[in-house]
Amino acid sequence: MASELIQSVAVTNSTADLVTTSTSEIVEYSILASCWWFWFMPACYPYYMALFESISPYLWSVMGVVLSIGVSVLGSAWGIFITGSSLLSAAIKHPRISSKNLVSVIFAEACAIYGVIMAIILQAKIVESETGTPSAFAGYALFAAGATVGLSNLFCGLSVGVVGSSCALSDAQNGALFVKILIVEIFASALGLFGVIVGIIMASKVTV
Repeated sequence: MASELIQSVAVTNSTADLVTTSTSEIVEYSILASCWWFWFMPACYPYYMALFESISPYLWSVMGVVLSIGVSVLGSAWGIFITGSSLLSAAIKHPRISSKNLVSVIFAEACAIYGVIMAIILQAKIVESETGTPSAFAGYALFAAGATVGLSNLFCGLSVGVVGSSCALSDAQNGALFVKILIVEIFASALGLFGVIVGIIMASKVTV
């Protein structure tokens, strides 16, 4: 009789635990599902922190390399498109501007070169961890360095493209304006170099 009573109490406790566990899972799932829509609620912050912490530092590092070269090439292509289309259209009527204004295309191409150089530097930092646990700080640092370089070169390419386009059109109208606008274009091309310098400093002391 006593053993039957003990077994019934154990079954009751296990059933209560099961109900409590299933209820907590349902509540947790409902909160998680609502966080996809109400991401700004403070109750959702721990879930997003756990999501970021679960991502491997190697993935953050590789994403930094991708952003460094991918976004830089995007900015370079964008700049070449803007300045190249204006240069070719204006050179139809004024062929003399075609050779001088090719420097604008070179400045825009430099944005992609900055991204390639920085991607090589970041890729060299991604090595297998000796302890078996990669550094989260290193992953975040390489990601931030790649994003910094990529975005700076994106805006640098856009700036060089717009200024180069104006330089080609102005040179077609008045050749004396070429050197003056070229100085502005040189300052615009320096923006990407600033991002490379900051990216190198950010990634100089880390190894994943």
